[in-house]
Amino acid sequence: MIKANIEKEYKVLITKEEYDRIIDNYHLSPKRQINYYYNSDKKGIALRTRYVDDRYLFTLKDKNKEFPDEYEFEIRDNTLDDPRIIEIFDHFQIIKVSYIGELITDRSIIAMKYGEICIDHSYYLNTEDYEIEYELYDANTGDRSELVSFLKTNNIADIDNKHGKFYRFANLINNNKL
Repeated sequence: MIKANIEKEYKVLITKEEYDRIIDNYHLSPKRQINYYYNSDKKGIALRTRYVDDRYLFTLKDKNKEFPDEYEFEIRDNTLDDPRIIEIFDHFQIIKVSYIGELITDRSIIAMKYGEICIDHSYYLNTEDYEIEYELYDANTGDRSELVSFLKTNNIADIDNKHGKFYRFANLINNNKL
């Protein structure tokens, strides 16, 4: 079985103006990534494939914990027939998977000492939002302090957002019954 990483990340929704200011002040060039999201028959499991840098990545996040286990690896193409994916599905007893849609993110990354700050502009279902994600390199080292400092330096309110892109995307689908 592929080893899981413990994902420790923090999210803050920001305004378009705050996003534009950060992009300009740090001279960032966002890179486009396309996320393909899937539902499964298991509660608390987030599934996606991502196309970025001319390659595909598969990700499963087990969100049944405070800091989710994350399984992520490169795959050949945008299908779920890779033997490693099948092994993970067997491990979680996932029987049914259905494609729910696509979310595009323009992402810029700022490397910090204990983690990376991702500045995201996402597009999905006629919606746009802006977010800062801070993901620790090692879940056992560091805390939110680098993020707090970054937010303070950039005059952005530190309002932790517990819901990531997958949740916002799926919630919009469910509310609109698409």
